[in-house]
Amino acid sequence: MFKIKNRIKKLLPKYELYRVYNIPLNYQIIDIKTNLIFVNLALTDYSNHALYKNTAGYKNTESYGFGLLKDEKLVAIQWYWFGQRSKELDWWSMPDDSIMSMHIQVDTCYQNRGLSTVLKSFALKELSEAGFKNVYSRVWHNHLASIAMNRRLGAIQEGWQGKIGSKKFKFKNSRK
Repeated sequence: MFKIKNRIKKLLPKYELYRVYNIPLNYQIIDIKTNLIFVNLALTDYSNHALYKNTAGYKNTESYGFGLLKDEKLVAIQWYWFGQRSKELDWWSMPDDSIMSMHIQVDTCYQNRGLSTVLKSFALKELSEAGFKNVYSRVWHNHLASIAMNRRLGAIQEGWQGKIGSKKFKFKNSRK
């Protein structure tokens, strides 16, 4: 089966296909109980933690970073971009009071425990308090765990974004 998939991939052109989700922050954000500690990465130096080092390229002057700590170890991390930095990517048109989820990562020892949902839930509350009205996420078209997480948190699929070869495309869902 693995060999067949590799042969098919070689025959097809290179492609990218993402679902684009929006979580409006005007609703009651899910409160998830956990024994982990939620942290704003701007308030303390976590640069010596492995997850931080792996994702430090997402930190910039127009970013927010959040994490979950277990026994003083950073076990999950998420980065968000806003402002001019997010506009430079030009992957989806967003209102000015919006922010985009750039990257989320969970330590391999802690995966499959719902920590992405926990982290993003806490982050949504912080971002709402910071004045953002919408959080956009771009999710690989068949990444079922990320799709489920976004739906659990109230995300609405706004459309599709992708690329086949060098041709880019965007499709927005029609409003009913």
